[in-house]
Amino acid sequence: MATYTSTVFANNQPKAVHAGVNSVSGSYSMGATASSNGDIIFLAKIPNGAKFVLIEEDHSTGATAQALSLGYASGGPGGSATFSAFIASGAQATLNRKNVAGIPADCSLSANDPNSYGILAAKVESGTATTSLIVNFVFNYRLD
Repeated sequence: MATYTSTVFANNQPKAVHAGVNSVSGSYSMGATASSNGDIIFLAKIPNGAKFVLIEEDHSTGATAQALSLGYASGGPGGSATFSAFIASGAQATLNRKNVAGIPADCSLSANDPNSYGILAAKVESGTATTSLIVNFVFNYRLD
């Protein structure tokens, strides 16, 4: 089990561009690194106060099927996470959208949180270890 970081996460500040619907999107490729159950990928920074609108995700590997869950993580590596807040065990080679019952929680952080942003993350839930995992995502949220 390992934690990886996408370039979207590493190179961008959380976008609080304007009141209304905002979006963050990107791709992550593990290349020749083998992904396995329990691996976590930090995809994007979500601004405090963001209200979920829509998430879309698809992923593929070079060989076997893997299921990914997507949701919020907190505290960086080793932090707590609710990965199935949006997509629970989304199938490979499928356009996955929110499939968890209920209304997702807003991205709400403590005033003491040193990061001032939430973390959109993916977790490998099942499947054989494989190389070439590619994750594509679009996360839409609104700020009031």
